Amino acid sequence: MKKIILFALTAIACFGSGQLIYFNLANVIYLGEMQMKEEFWQSREKFIATLDSPIIPIQIPGPMDSWAGSQPKEISMQVPYTRSSAITINFLDSHESSPTKLAVLVNGSLLDSTTVKAGSGKTHPLWWKVGIKSSYTAMIPGSLLKQGKATVTLRSIGGSWSAIDRVVIKQVSTKLVTVLTVVCWLTVFVWTILYVTKEQLWKNVGINVALTVCATIIYLLALEAIIRTTFPQREFIPRLRIAYQPESEIGFMLKPNVVTGLGFNTNDYGLRDYNHYKMRKPPNVYRVLAVGDSQTFSVTSMENSYPKLMERLLSKSKVKVEVINAGIPGYGPDEEYFYLKKYGLAFNPDLVTVGISVSNDITDSLHHPVNTAVDGALVSIKEARSMTKREMSRKKKRLMFLNQFHLYRFLSSRNYKSIIQAQESNSRIARKKMNKVSTKCVKTVGGDLHKNPENHNKTWRAAFNKTVVWLVKFQELSKERGFDLIIVLIPSPVQMDNQEAKNLQMTLQGDYQWNEPQQSLASELKKAGLNVYNALSTMKNQGKNKALYYCGDTHLNEQGNLVLADGINKWILGSGIAPYGVRNDKIEVVAK
Repeated sequence: MKKIILFALTAIACFGSGQLIYFNLANVIYLGEMQMKEEFWQSREKFIATLDSPIIPIQIPGPMDSWAGSQPKEISMQVPYTRSSAITINFLDSHESSPTKLAVLVNGSLLDSTTVKAGSGKTHPLWWKVGIKSSYTAMIPGSLLKQGKATVTLRSIGGSWSAIDRVVIKQVSTKLVTVLTVVCWLTVFVWTILYVTKEQLWKNVGINVALTVCATIIYLLALEAIIRTTFPQREFIPRLRIAYQPESEIGFMLKPNVVTGLGFNTNDYGLRDYNHYKMRKPPNVYRVLAVGDSQTFSVTSMENSYPKLMERLLSKSKVKVEVINAGIPGYGPDEEYFYLKKYGLAFNPDLVTVGISVSNDITDSLHHPVNTAVDGALVSIKEARSMTKREMSRKKKRLMFLNQFHLYRFLSSRNYKSIIQAQESNSRIARKKMNKVSTKCVKTVGGDLHKNPENHNKTWRAAFNKTVVWLVKFQELSKERGFDLIIVLIPSPVQMDNQEAKNLQMTLQGDYQWNEPQQSLASELKKAGLNVYNALSTMKNQGKNKALYYCGDTHLNEQGNLVLADGINKWILGSGIAPYGVRNDKIEVVAK
């Protein structure tokens, strides 16, 4: 009889434990999207998210936020559960004196209200770095969810803005199950202790427990090894800005094998490219390594980045051509040089192209190193010195540890599949909208970027000279290691010959020369013996009747990447650098 009772208690305890584990793993996550900030709310009062598209605006403005319309706003989310659940809202930051007051409603009925903790009041690029984070949790009774079609609504009823990182909704076990599980395990434990004490079985029990623990560990390690070798899981990172890792000499790199919410995924080498490239170059392959910053990395789909378009343009050649995208957002000529020297040359490139975005790369050259990575985010070294590991929460430390295991990634990935799909879809829609040209698309020009070189200030002149120094180092490295080198000068949107750029040029005051800084930079580099492809004239001609840049952005769109790729390839073929048999075919951008 005792054995039957003990077995029953153990069965109940195991069943309850299984339920508790399941409820903790089965989450619905609604993720805040950076593209949907205050501007998104200017013409909207409500936003509805679904299980198929669990993306919500990253901000929820309140009635005191004049920029968003000085009115209440609503975010509604579907809940798939039919029993008691918990909703947790994780805030990134909020207004420093008037954070949003939120009403939480379930199917239109008021559940609770809360005022978000006062934040830093900083702009959105700083939320992940210095934002004052907080969270709010509320219980949703099963009686409100029993129909299985519940909708949770966050309504701003006071204050200004708050920034939402994510909303997590998960079922919770009933108190009865929790109590029974704890009572049964305690009973079984006490019963076991009494029996062991009575029969003096300490030694045997210790051995059995040790064997059980060892067997469990071996089983988990075996599962980890199987998943890691046969079905490796990439780490999911909701946003690109937290996908960095520190590097001692360069300052920072991208993490390898991550899946980001915007589709900017990385391969085994921390690059935005395919994984089928091997470090050792195959025989009879002409390999190009495209080094650069976010312009090379590209904010288009990976297939429409100019390195991948270069590869497709050359795909019908007699010689097999590989073009590896080694662009990393945030890099300047200094970081690009150190990356090439330390990591890039391991790919044994025949040709290295260095993409120089004149919009920002010259000013990026003045000081090295400037940035590093802390907790996955790109921060200045000065700021990093003030940060300590103590600032990281225990929860984040635990997640960072668990994310090292592919088994954990496999179990948790199902929470993010719909998020990844929705974000990639939203990104494609956003890119299409950004291709629509208007008079507001071309941004104003700052500093001495396009001014007469004679009127440059000391800081700009120093940055210009430093850029030349770094690029000459590339030339020295190419001679030392035996690869060809091309410096690619990528123009800014205001230099184009379309009507929008002309309108801005006419409104600007000052001594501007719209062929600068390319003209001066190309002159200095050619004196040093470097091969330079200045894309300005080609892109001006091609951009008269079609947009080459995203609206309100300095990054090339799909068409701009294609024009640049075609121009680089033609220059390579015309210069005689490429081997015999390489050709440049016509292609179109991938429709996505």
